[in-house]
Amino acid sequence: MAKGKKKTALTLLVIFLLADALLIALVVQRYTALASLPAEPEAAPVLNPVQRESGEPKFLTAAHMTFLPIAFSGNEGHVEILNNSTLFLSDGKQKMLHITGEIANYTANAISHVSINALLYPANGTNAVATMHGLPLMEVIAPGQKACFHLYLEAPGKYERYELSIPGFQSGGEPAPALDLADITNGFDKAANAYILGGRVLAPEGAAFADLRVVATLYDADGKVVGCEQSAPVVADELGAGSATFQLSFPGRTARTAREYKLDLTAK
Repeated sequence: MAKGKKKTALTLLVIFLLADALLIALVVQRYTALASLPAEPEAAPVLNPVQRESGEPKFLTAAHMTFLPIAFSGNEGHVEILNNSTLFLSDGKQKMLHITGEIANYTANAISHVSINALLYPANGTNAVATMHGLPLMEVIAPGQKACFHLYLEAPGKYERYELSIPGFQSGGEPAPALDLADITNGFDKAANAYILGGRVLAPEGAAFADLRVVATLYDADGKVVGCEQSAPVVADELGAGSATFQLSFPGRTARTAREYKLDLTAK
């Protein structure tokens, strides 16, 4: 009798263990199936127009960046590289290094032909491993105005920090006309795999402008510049009729980080 009870208990234990094993297998199978499902594509945010700043500019810092921000122009003020630049890499046939940032004209006059340099340094070295040169995308920068820049070159082997400086600029120049922008749209274009920002430039009918372009500056949530591009020339015939369309394209990397935009006009 005791042997029969022992045999029954052993049988029940085996059945119990088999049921547990089956349950665990079902849970693992369900988890694996869920993990293998394709992830939903990340929705690109809709950008907001940046609010015009009043008062002193905002300064942001990053540990691996060094700035030489001021190029003085007599006693009338200075031209300054703002501490909101970013560095990133893009992959293609060649790995390219990009630096986007912004300068401000705090002089009493418009300025033009602003040159911008970036020196790349190793972690503990004082000898630059590469030099980058460029210009703001706005040809003439009015007093109190900010303009973005986009420097790029083939990525060097090793670098840990960079220095930005303004070797020189010229005083004077005619800023782009003050025209209104309307019907601004922005969103991710899956077919082009790019973030598209577009709209219309408004002008008095019959007005004539040569080689007018729209410059877009994109900022992340911390106010750092993550995009700086300019449109193709606005069609003069359309602008003379009262309005002309424009469109700018940014890579998907920018779409994931950009939160605000600023639009300016430049004439080249």
